[in-house]
Amino acid sequence: MYEVYDGMNMALSAERGADGAVTGWRLLKAGRNELYKEGLPYSLELPMEALEGAAKLQAEKGERIPIDSRHALYFAAERAGVEESEALKLVPGGVAALGFGELEARGDGLWITRIEWCPLAQELMRQKAIQYFSPVVRGLDGKTPFRVTSVAMDNVPALSGLEVLAAGQEAHNKKETCMEKTLEALRKLVGDDTLALGDEADGDIAAKIEDVARRLAELEAKLAEAEAQVNELKAGKDAAEQKVAEAAMAQEAAMKEALLGQALGEGRITNAQAESLKGLGSAALGEFLKATPGQAVPRKGAQPKKDEDETVALTDAEKEMAKTMNIAADDMLAAKKRMAKED
Repeated sequence: MYEVYDGMNMALSAERGADGAVTGWRLLKAGRNELYKEGLPYSLELPMEALEGAAKLQAEKGERIPIDSRHALYFAAERAGVEESEALKLVPGGVAALGFGELEARGDGLWITRIEWCPLAQELMRQKAIQYFSPVVRGLDGKTPFRVTSVAMDNVPALSGLEVLAAGQEAHNKKETCMEKTLEALRKLVGDDTLALGDEADGDIAAKIEDVARRLAELEAKLAEAEAQVNELKAGKDAAEQKVAEAAMAQEAAMKEALLGQALGEGRITNAQAESLKGLGSAALGEFLKATPGQAVPRKGAQPKKDEDETVALTDAEKEMAKTMNIAADDMLAAKKRMAKED
């Protein structure tokens, strides 16, 4: 079972963005809704649970609510025996939709929010050229979940009986004003200040709008291509950073191994001490070994003492190690001579 209601005033709850275009408004209130249906008063009672369920159902389906003009999608969907989101897929380029939104249950009712308008509708909403809306509600018979399947924009308010006659002239004036605003929006869209509405200009206007749509599609394609290139560059950057990190880790391990190997070779530490020192970083390890150059550990086998200190000198590898550890060559040579005397 479905329900379609006469136009309701969107301005009563409309939220607008920085450019003045509507970004969301309340579709239905929690509790009693006093509406019009086909010009007659109509009362609809909606518990908050039903509104929350509609928002949850839309989020789970992942299909945004289409916004059309004068229920065009709804009538097409009824003829096809489907819902509006399915009917929209049959329309080339989705041109039947003015925009799309999401449902959100708030404390005061069910809202349509996070709306994305097509360029023309964006300008019309910014100009406040459209004031009324009509939601399509399904599931009121309880056989299917309560849901909102589309929202139509309109400039015909919910009036009935004699009120329609009394408002006739005013509605006509509003229509004229809205046509002027529509024409202004079209001029901005196609970039033609001389554009005028009329049967003789219909083909020209359609061609210009199609050209704008084509250029928008090209821009979207270029944007998608640029995003793909950015993602590719980011992936390459991540891979390069990973390689640099791996190289740094390998260099760190090699430096620690060289420091411990030299200390073991010089008999300054034991194998057990070397194992306990592996947890230190190379910088900390170098400082530790530099601070304890004279604490020699006896090695197996007596070594002949050097006759002269002058015979003790640093090898090229030891000089390079001293440079890496930021130890003065003279300090390392002195440590080596002390070790030679102790041996």
